[in-house]
Amino acid sequence: MPFVSILAAPGNAHLLVVGSAVPVTDPQPITAEGTFGERPRIVVYQREVPEPEPVIARLHTVLATSRVAGEADAYDCPATVAIRAVEIATSELWPPNRLRCQYCQHYFVPPIAEMQRMYVACPHCHNPMLNPRAGLV
Repeated sequence: MPFVSILAAPGNAHLLVVGSAVPVTDPQPITAEGTFGERPRIVVYQREVPEPEPVIARLHTVLATSRVAGEADAYDCPATVAIRAVEIATSELWPPNRLRCQYCQHYFVPPIAEMQRMYVACPHCHNPMLNPRAGLV
């Protein structure tokens, strides 16, 4: 599966978001003295996704106020904000098959037999909740 990566360059305050077919890995260069030099770019975060293009397009709108003028896919925001934006975009585009109970906050996967029902019951606290995936299966 392809990856969406958030990269940072030493001495540069901007974050760069790229999509790639393989994980981004840069070997750490060795100086003439035999010590490690600075990496040309630092991998801040990587996420495996089915398709990187929709995630990057969604980040253009979510992080619109943080975009750097003149640089494509560059953002001037804290890394935690960019990481959270990638996670939100991924969960919106490809929602997980587990639900979270609004009462007890436990995650659970509804049984296959109950996937068509409008309401499902939490197996932990037995409170009914609206099934957002009803009719999709």
